[in-house]
This record gives sequence, C-alpha cells and structure tokens, in this order.
Amino acid sequence: MNYVVSVDFIFFGLSATCIFALRRQDAKQQGAAPVFKVPGHPVTTLLFVAASWLVVINTIYRYPANTLSGIAIMFAGVPAYFFWRRRNQGWMRPRG
Repeated sequence: MNYVVSVDFIFFGLSATCIFALRRQDAKQQGAAPVFKVPGHPVTTLLFVAASWLVVINTIYRYPANTLSGIAIMFAGVPAYFFWRRRNQGWMRPRG
C-alpha cells in the first residue's frame, strides 16, 4: 500500500496548493473581497500541504522501493494520456 500512499499524498498536496491560485484568480475577477471565507484558510491550507509533503518524504525515506514503484505506475499513465488525447481530439472540434 505504500506505493499508493506516496502518489496519493503527492496529489493531495498539489490539489491543496491549487486553492491558492484559484483564490487569487477569483480575487482578480471579483475585486479585493473574496466571495466566501474559509475559517483559518491560509494557515490550515499551508499546514495540510506541509503535512502531505511530510507523508510523501517519510514514505520515500522508509519505503523507497515501494515509492519508486508507485511513481513508475503514475508515469506509466502519461503515454496513455497522450494516446487518448490525440485519438479523441477530433470529436471535440466544432463541425462546419
């Protein structure tokens, strides 16, 4: 299960990091005031990102072979992504 944990927490941390970019983009569109407030937002989000990366670092340190397997499985999906993206590009173009 360690190969799954490391990759999962990489993406959990990246997803939480995206919140900062989305809130900045929303602030540009809506003005200076945020549309909604989240209690403890910058601090709790930063703590979650730090905790996620600590889990990843700990998993790499304690189970390097399993972590490498998980990352290899993740990167194995990249060629499949480009294959399906190229194959399905035609159906999204407008006709006419």
